[in-house]
Amino acid sequence: MNQTNYPSVDRDFIISLFESADCIEGKIEAGSTIAYILKGSSYIGKRTLYIRKNIKEIHFFEASGLCIRIKKLHELTEWYKREKGFDQGEYFITP
Repeated sequence: MNQTNYPSVDRDFIISLFESADCIEGKIEAGSTIAYILKGSSYIGKRTLYIRKNIKEIHFFEASGLCIRIKKLHELTEWYKREKGFDQGEYFITP
């Protein structure tokens, strides 16, 4: 039986997307956590996105959600196509 799998994303690639995003107002590093503050008028808890430094790869759904928030979903899908061979939908790993 085939197992479905979604590709994970390299943490450094996600950080580079955050660094190049126009909607980021600030960055705070504390211990093993990086917090990015989005521009806007809502309270800071709704505008803060967190990335842990000690995690090497970010899960597909978390990476997609982060990229939607910073308006970089197109760059993420291009990375999936180029690095993971993931074009549309899920892909299967056969044993």
